Amino acid sequence: LAWDHHETMGDPAAHKQNILLDLPEVLLYSILTFVAPPTERASVLCHQLGPTCTLLHSAVESGLHNVWSMILCKDYGSVDESNKVSIGSCQGQTGTRRKSKRLRCTTKSSVEACHRLLLDRTAVAHYALSEMAVSFRTPLTLARLRKIMKEYGPVIKVNYSQEISGTFLVECCRARYVEEIVIFRCVKELVEKHGADVNLACTVENKSKSSYVSGLTPLIVASARGMPKVVDYLLQAGASPHTVGTGRFRLHANVAKSISGTFAPLVWSKYMSDKESENGLPKESLRPLNQCIKLLQKALEKNQLSMTSGHGHTS
Repeated sequence: LAWDHHETMGDPAAHKQNILLDLPEVLLYSILTFVAPPTERASVLCHQLGPTCTLLHSAVESGLHNVWSMILCKDYGSVDESNKVSIGSCQGQTGTRRKSKRLRCTTKSSVEACHRLLLDRTAVAHYALSEMAVSFRTPLTLARLRKIMKEYGPVIKVNYSQEISGTFLVECCRARYVEEIVIFRCVKELVEKHGADVNLACTVENKSKSSYVSGLTPLIVASARGMPKVVDYLLQAGASPHTVGTGRFRLHANVAKSISGTFAPLVWSKYMSDKESENGLPKESLRPLNQCIKLLQKALEKNQLSMTSGHGHTS
């Protein structure tokens, strides 16, 4: 595709040919399923493939009806009714009739409308989860999480990071007034049933520079809070122990105090352990943090060993 774009840049006649447009639309959609996850395929068409040449841009904007219909159906769970309208009950009939050209919308516009609705539902679902994560009266439970996902589903962008806010996984790892096993079950539910990205970080506003910096990943939150079961699961699911994140955590030994900074998960665990110890937290209460430290050290050693053996094979 990159070759096609550069080759046709200086030759307008070459725009009349494009290898993608020669493919059956079913095959083109199959290719999109390998390139991007659900609800992201429309973006690939519009923002990555469309700009490569004039002919493909025109096809994306006003053609490829079968591709857009498959995206609408399989990605958003909707049916292409863009060119049909129900006959009114006043006629006493059932069925559909064609819309006039003036009122008719394209399948692509139907996808755009579904995507906007999806983002709205995702924002509301995220807000409901974030409120639950800090609630004493209605704390996070697996049943309540499932209820949110069902109520605002069936499709929710769990890997969409809200502006200056957390992700679905981060909100679960932040949950208060619950046992670690509850957080573990919720994290597992989001990863295994909803495809949550274990490495997706929330965004944090950098007030001093009026910009945004990398926030906390689920692994950082679990490491700093001393949740070894969650840390172990996230590492097994592919969470990176190298990712650095900016945040702030309160101390258990003294809730009036907190620590902030920009560290990797292991440094967060060690920093929290040191500060908790300095503020009088008993050794027995430090055990979860120390377990997290061991798990993270083991993961880093394993990664280092893999890198070393990889260099050995290449050399």
